[in-house]
Amino acid sequence: YCFIFLFKQNTAYYIVFGYWSSAVCSSDLSQSQVNSFRTSYPECSLILGDVIICGPAITNLNGLSIITNIQGSLIIECNPLLTSLAGLDNLESVAEDVFIEGNPLLDNIQDLNNLTYIGGNLITTNNPMLLNFLGLEGITHIGGKLWIEDNVALLSLHGLDNLIRTGGLIRISANQHLQDLDGLSSLEEIGGSLVIGGTGHLGSIGNPSLANIAGLNHLVTIEGSLQVENNTSLASLAGLDNILPGSISELSVYGNSLLSHCEVSSICGYLASPGGTTVIDDNAPGCNSIAEVQEACLIIAAPSAVSSPSLKIYPNPFSERIRIGLTGLKGEGTIQIINFRGVVISEGQIQHPGCEMVLTNLPVGVYMVRFLSPEGSGNAMIFKQ
Repeated sequence: YCFIFLFKQNTAYYIVFGYWSSAVCSSDLSQSQVNSFRTSYPECSLILGDVIICGPAITNLNGLSIITNIQGSLIIECNPLLTSLAGLDNLESVAEDVFIEGNPLLDNIQDLNNLTYIGGNLITTNNPMLLNFLGLEGITHIGGKLWIEDNVALLSLHGLDNLIRTGGLIRISANQHLQDLDGLSSLEEIGGSLVIGGTGHLGSIGNPSLANIAGLNHLVTIEGSLQVENNTSLASLAGLDNILPGSISELSVYGNSLLSHCEVSSICGYLASPGGTTVIDDNAPGCNSIAEVQEACLIIAAPSAVSSPSLKIYPNPFSERIRIGLTGLKGEGTIQIINFRGVVISEGQIQHPGCEMVLTNLPVGVYMVRFLSPEGSGNAMIFKQ
């Protein structure tokens, strides 16, 4: 077993290697010694502690190619000459955090293509040349938070396409050229808040080029607040539709100057029964206040008949029961209650003039009422509060 730790001498930083049983540390390490690590320490595939790579003289990591597992954290920061992570291409797991910060020439992380496990946080900040996350396709779960901030050239999150769950929050902020969140298309659960943009102590830390967040359309639950702030190209919250309203603890939609469509199911369901502090302000008309969004939610909740007969539901929102009214029906039809996943959770027969349904046991949220008959069909959205 081996360890790697940071050694500092005369303000210069080096990577220092040694065996767990007898450390062999030198005060005059060079890039050539980094390159010879695999021959000097051929049994060091498992690192018991952290791997910290930081220094003005580090140009490549080729000598680390025998490392397969790190039981601590992988920290790659402040390397002005490092252009790639070649040398880490055999790394399979990191038990704690992966932290990539302040590497001005690093434009890709493709050499992490064998990494399948991150037990802690994945944090990438201030890497001004990084374009995407290609190389992380093997990651399906992150044990901690996903933090992506201040990566100026970042165009997409592709590479994270297979990520299903994080154990902590997701924060995506101050990425000036990020256009969409399509790279998170498999994401279903967030074990904390979802923060897109934001406001820092120096002002806006939004994503000014972010035009759509439809890539989040498989996201079902978060365990914290939902914040969408200062994303000046975002016009719609489409993509957040399937989040369970009850999983949102607080809501902040602020400073998105083009955002006019906020009436997605998750937001409407949350506003029907807010769980905490709610801020909707300084967006475009239609999403410039809580009242505006509530009004838009009521409009989309209004009965929408695809064809005769017409379908009317009241009260809406409701707490215990709904009354379903029909006009133009001569025979009998089927009425279904469908949850956000498209699953029919209640079904019965209905005939003119309508019926009453007791839905006391339904969780708070948004549901679809669907009517089917040989004479026509219709559907409407309802809100349980």
